[in-house]
Amino acid sequence: MGNASTKEVIKGFDLTKFVLSFFVVAIHTELFGEYIHPIVRIAVPLYFIMSSYIFFENLKGKDSKENNQILKKYIRRNLLLYLFWFIVLLPITIIEKGYFSMGWLGLVKFLINLTVGSTFYASWYIMAQVEAMLLLYLLSKFLKDRYIAFIAIIFFITCLLTSNYSYLIVQDISNIESSRPSIGTIFPPNSFILGFVFCFIGKILSRYFHIFKELNAKKTMILIILSLIFLFIEEYLLKIYHLPRFSNDTYIFLIPLSIFIFILVGNMKLEIRLFKELRNLSIIIYCLHFSMYLLINKMFISLSMFDYMNIFRYAMTILICIAIGILIIQLSKKVKLLRYFY
Repeated sequence: MGNASTKEVIKGFDLTKFVLSFFVVAIHTELFGEYIHPIVRIAVPLYFIMSSYIFFENLKGKDSKENNQILKKYIRRNLLLYLFWFIVLLPITIIEKGYFSMGWLGLVKFLINLTVGSTFYASWYIMAQVEAMLLLYLLSKFLKDRYIAFIAIIFFITCLLTSNYSYLIVQDISNIESSRPSIGTIFPPNSFILGFVFCFIGKILSRYFHIFKELNAKKTMILIILSLIFLFIEEYLLKIYHLPRFSNDTYIFLIPLSIFIFILVGNMKLEIRLFKELRNLSIIIYCLHFSMYLLINKMFISLSMFDYMNIFRYAMTILICIAIGILIIQLSKKVKLLRYFY
């Protein structure tokens, strides 16, 4: 396997992000069973790692002033993406979240969701990416990587303890939902806390990726398979012992699995003509899918007992998002304002 250039690496990321967008839809439409579910959880960690890798690659060879401009551009782009989708999906968000039916508590909930959660559904990733990257960038100016690694480890343990390993801090969870405050709270697996962990991994991979170029595809695949096996074992042990948990968002073995998949993709030489379109389409699918899924659920509520309803909802969500995504991308060639949707 020959070494891929930076442009080829980014093309590989674009294709991977497109594939991962299907994984994200699978998570929220509950397409797969409990033992397959951990695999699709790889999507968000890889999103963070790839975005962070590209960001820190762009910083190389530039002075502090130029780097600050790159950071500002990065933050501006993501905040505009968030704003445009927030406006478009506002009617669905208001109905589903009920911000205006709670008085001043609705405002409190909105502000919490805006900073450490989701306003429109699944939007947490965009804000988490901005907050995590800003924090990592600032810490990198004052701290060495080994100290930042310590912070990342603390953050990851926090995510584990509020997700799959919550039984370590809450022994009896008879009703998981009632264990969370109704107004909203910081949920680490869906906030910048998790984002920081994988953004830091992306930064380290950017610095030391030349070392991993020596790994050929065969060795990397073996490491991926081993990571998958340990991920299955982790889920199996959590299930077989009926350990109470807040959610199944964060797994220990998502870290090695995401790293080795990243290395595999990063070392590939890919010739993809429509790589930009795939990247843009993956962003639209991510931002739009959950709201479309909710609408599909309401439209076909009478079929809720249908044996293959999960497959139907998944397929419908994907097809509608792709169709809308292609329409937005095509129209954006004439209406530049639409480019802010991706």
